[in-house]
Amino acid sequence: MDRAETLREALRKQKHAHRKLQAARTEAAAPDETLEARSQRIQDLQEAAAQADTEMALLRPEPPATEDQSESEYQPPIGPAFSN
Repeated sequence: MDRAETLREALRKQKHAHRKLQAARTEAAAPDETLEARSQRIQDLQEAAAQADTEMALLRPEPPATEDQSESEYQPPIGPAFSN
């Protein structure tokens, strides 16, 4: 599996985990589900979502923050002495 496929799979897992967590938070508890069981289920889903976030962060690290502002400023391709 190449890097792009790995990233897509990790992103699918991440989105799926967050959707399941959101659905569990918004849906009503089943009549036979205890408060402790619901709490444990939501906690398990939160851990799965956090694990998916961690996996995605490892695969796609954030670009390092630059302290030097000169890199972010526009640099013309030709110096002003050579322009018309």
